[in-house]
Amino acid sequence: MNTVTVKINGVEYNLKGKENEKYLLAVAEYVDGKFREISANNSKLSTTAVAVLSALNIADEYFKCELDNEDLVKRKNSLEEKCVALKERLKEVKVESEEYNKIKNNEVDNLKNIICSMEDKIKDVDNLYSTIDTLHKELEETKQKLQAEKEELQNNFAIQKEELKQNFNHEKENLTESFDKEVEELKKALDEKEQKVNLLNLKNEELQKSETYLKDSIILKEKEIEECKYNSDEVKRLKSRINSIENEKDVLKKNNKELKFKLQNSRYKLLDLEKKLNDANFSLAIEKKIKNPLLR
Repeated sequence: MNTVTVKINGVEYNLKGKENEKYLLAVAEYVDGKFREISANNSKLSTTAVAVLSALNIADEYFKCELDNEDLVKRKNSLEEKCVALKERLKEVKVESEEYNKIKNNEVDNLKNIICSMEDKIKDVDNLYSTIDTLHKELEETKQKLQAEKEELQNNFAIQKEELKQNFNHEKENLTESFDKEVEELKKALDEKEQKVNLLNLKNEELQKSETYLKDSIILKEKEIEECKYNSDEVKRLKSRINSIENEKDVLKKNNKELKFKLQNSRYKLLDLEKKLNDANFSLAIEKKIKNPLLR
């Protein structure tokens, strides 16, 4: 317990209390100030009247502080409720944002898979074009070889025919029997050559059919290429959609940052109000000590 001697309205008192001497002196000075203020305003009042009026003024200040404290408590409770609501809303927004991001990421993955599939089909078409070009070259080479063989056979046949005519004219008179045999042999050889020519003609027809089939295949592949071009336009549209989804994600991130910033501002305001409340409680405690001092 601390004991100090204080002077109030010119009268000394021994003031005893648990608080330190500085606090007790401050309380006494505050009460003495109230006495002097009321006495200065009306010098005709008695000491008892001055004491009563001072007590009434101090009580008035105390009740006003109580009302202010209640208002601050209500405001604090309201802000705490708003803060809790904002926290709950922030959690909901985070959950919604995560779900939205999952959905958009799945869509992006699907679109990327579609694009990869389209690219593979384009590669297959390019390979098919390369194969068609190779077959064209092989077909041209085969036609050239067949044409060369045909011309060679015709030349050989003409040469052999001319040789046979010369031999026939030279030996016509003396070698009738042998000529007949040779004629038969030549007919056989001619038949064989004609069969070979027929076979070559059949091969030529087959090659022409193959060429026709290849041309039809080329037409079909050109149609497929046109479809692939259309698909490439679809790929562009899908890429544009991916960019749009990325932009939506950026907007969601920006909104999330704004919500975090608003929540932080609310926290700062709440801390400021708590500080004001603590200051008001401290002032109220001082007023209570002034109202109920321990005097000896």
